[in-house]
Amino acid sequence: MKNCHSRSINSTIFNKKIGCFIRNKRKRMNITGKDLGVMLNISQQHVSRYENGMTKITVTMLNDILNILDVSWEEFILLNELHDDN
Repeated sequence: MKNCHSRSINSTIFNKKIGCFIRNKRKRMNITGKDLGVMLNISQQHVSRYENGMTKITVTMLNDILNILDVSWEEFILLNELHDDN
């Protein structure tokens, strides 16, 4: 059971890190949450839930967001490794 709990914690941290990355990059590009939602065909509230780590993001949705934010997968992985708290 302990391993399952650990995965849950890691998943939560992972979702928050992804969300923080999305929010920071979006703001640097002067894209509002509402505008990003329109581009993704989702609500601003849903964008906010991704950015706050409250909703798990699918690989497909993350890919769409990275494309909009002009971030390659390689850049995304590298940036997140450099900012890893561990």
